[in-house]
Amino acid sequence: MKKAESYIDELIRDQALPSHYKDLVGDYLWPLVQDMMNLYRQRTTSVPWFVGLQGTQGSGKSTVCLFIKALLEKCFDLNVVILSLDDFYKTRKERELLAKEVHPLFATRGVPGTHDLALANQVIDELSELQAGESCFVPSFNKAIDDRREKSQWQSIPGPINVILFEGWCVGVTPQANTSLAKAVNELERIEDANGKWRGFVNQQLETGYAQFYARIENLIALQAPSFKCVYQWRLLQETKLLEANKHTSDQTHQPLRIQTPEEIERFIAHYERLTRFALNILPELASWKISLNEKHNMVSLTRNNNLVRLE
Repeated sequence: MKKAESYIDELIRDQALPSHYKDLVGDYLWPLVQDMMNLYRQRTTSVPWFVGLQGTQGSGKSTVCLFIKALLEKCFDLNVVILSLDDFYKTRKERELLAKEVHPLFATRGVPGTHDLALANQVIDELSELQAGESCFVPSFNKAIDDRREKSQWQSIPGPINVILFEGWCVGVTPQANTSLAKAVNELERIEDANGKWRGFVNQQLETGYAQFYARIENLIALQAPSFKCVYQWRLLQETKLLEANKHTSDQTHQPLRIQTPEEIERFIAHYERLTRFALNILPELASWKISLNEKHNMVSLTRNNNLVRLE
């Protein structure tokens, strides 16, 4: 880890993280990356290693990916690209059409059915084929205006790629049993999806296009929140940071910011509640690695296939 130490320090400053985060990187992410490298070296294909990372809203998925990328690149000379499921959201117009044709709740981004999986597959295919001197563009979604950025603002990724880290709140989530769909999990479902059409369509998406897409994932990392109750506070903090980071966006794009109030956040995460609770139950058994978090976002244990690696 010493090769990456100065870069880790820089990342901690850039991400405005507490100084003790460096200890967490050393205690949990460094052992994780070493274990990942053991698996990587056993691969017999030149196709980029496709690793998924799942965690609830606000759990720190993007941050963890940045440090995994830094350790893999600085210590093992790999070329790593981070992709987010969020950047493959359908455009606002596409979601409005889905809301009109299928169910009004699809106007809100997030659940399976609101992502452009064809675009995601296309980008991953292009990344996988990149040679030295070649590059491809990766889409970007601006949550502050709730729409995909113009292609001129997409990131150019140079090849060749060794590892693709793909993070998202429902990455790797399997469909629920149909019997589980009958009972509403919250007021949103009880009142606005009384007949279950919305959650039934979401489940169908998990059974079809999302299952096929997730089949590309070779290994999965799960960030395990202590409970669903943490999600509201974590998402509220995330929205505060989003406002700070995008306070000049509306002037540049001439579109109003769509920063959510606490009440709007509560409604927003209600769309995610069913599958978030389901993921908290099933993904620790499906993931190659589980990183448990406490209520303060701190990593507290790393488990590989249910064998405890470290525990504080």
